[in-house]
Amino acid sequence: EIAIEIGGNNNEIRLNNIVNSTSGAGGGAIYVIGDSTIIESNNITNTFAKGHSGAVQVNGDKTKINNNRFIETTSTNTGGALYLIGSEISVTHNIFNNNIAKTSSGGAIYINSNGVNDFVNCTFIGNKITASSQKNGGAIYVNEVSGQNNFIGCTFINNTATGYGGAIATASGKAITNIDKSVFITNTA
Repeated sequence: EIAIEIGGNNNEIRLNNIVNSTSGAGGGAIYVIGDSTIIESNNITNTFAKGHSGAVQVNGDKTKINNNRFIETTSTNTGGALYLIGSEISVTHNIFNNNIAKTSSGGAIYINSNGVNDFVNCTFIGNKITASSQKNGGAIYVNEVSGQNNFIGCTFINNTATGYGGAIATASGKAITNIDKSVFITNTA
């Protein structure tokens, strides 16, 4: 069963080791509905969701995900590790290693947002999409019609998509994407 399920605002989930957790829907380890959530310094390994997000699903604004390790998490749908809905999302100093989205986009992260989102000093290694059809964003897929996405100092190595964007893919109408001081090595689509 899912390890942690929380509703409400101002949640903090810190310093946990979550291993072999499963969800029949979304969030293989953690599922949160609420604003101003902080998820920090957790190790999440070998978790699975039959829906979105093999590790963490958050529906809310002002989410901060800092200093976590997401290793070998799997979703049957979008976001192998994270599925985030909201605005003002910050993903900082995390490691995403060998996460899988089986049938849709975002091998490590799927984000659905219209706000300003920051991805800072994160490492993405070996994340992938295994769908037989074309799906996008081997590491990150951003589904956004307006707003801004900032990727600063991130490293992307050996991530794979079956569609476009071996590392990052955006489906944006008017969104602004900034990529600064990041490293991309052997990502394929």
